[in-house]
Amino acid sequence: MAGLVSNVHYYSEFQSINGSLVFMPKAQMFLTGQYLELAVYQTIKDVLQELSVKYHADYEIYRNVCVADREGKLKNEFDIAFQ
Repeated sequence: MAGLVSNVHYYSEFQSINGSLVFMPKAQMFLTGQYLELAVYQTIKDVLQELSVKYHADYEIYRNVCVADREGKLKNEFDIAFQ
């Protein structure tokens, strides 16, 4: 949690930790999962590139794919989709 919180204090009588979140861009990206999403994207891209060369196959990767029903109502959002 280093760099994500500041002024951290432990209160033994209440068995609680109190502090403040740091609202820096890197901390926000970590807390919202954006770094994990980027890491997963890069891993999938690397694997697909390797398999593409090995099996002479094309591939495509899509990020933040929104799936809607026929009326246009959002049903799901996928961080990563590939074919």
